[in-house]
Amino acid sequence: MPILYGHGRPGAIADIDNDTLSVWIARNHPTEVWKLYDLFFSGNQDQITEKVASIRQEVLDY
Repeated sequence: MPILYGHGRPGAIADIDNDTLSVWIARNHPTEVWKLYDLFFSGNQDQITEKVASIRQEVLDY
């Protein structure tokens, strides 16, 4: 439990399931995937939450 809930980590990253993320990665250029990685690594929870919501909607709308 400490990994999931301690100190705000991992935050919104835990809200995206592997299937959705895999579909999004398959549909995007590697440059965009690296941008996502950099965003996750940045720790900016507000932007990460926004991006995760965007990815989920994009995959759902496809």
